[in-house]
Amino acid sequence: MDASQAVRSFTLNGKSHAFTAGLARKPAGLYRAEKTVEGKHYLGGWIILTDKRERGAIRTGTSTLTSSFVDPIGSLNVSVGSVTLTAGFITPIGNF
Repeated sequence: MDASQAVRSFTLNGKSHAFTAGLARKPAGLYRAEKTVEGKHYLGGWIILTDKRERGAIRTGTSTLTSSFVDPIGSLNVSVGSVTLTAGFITPIGNF
């Protein structure tokens, strides 16, 4: 591992899987949004890849909804019905 990549592994169902992740720069990265409206809690998380593809979901209560940003470079607002969440970039800390 050096400053341009991370090499790690994880275990899933008892089997180890290795992966390598290259260095990414904004807007690529991890994003998170959280808000409580009228007692209902919303928690969203997204990953944006270097080619700007993205995957994400918002959890509220026992429901999980798939969601995506309209524009990860501009507005980081995501709407769930009448509720608007504003996501923030998760800044990495420490060394992996």
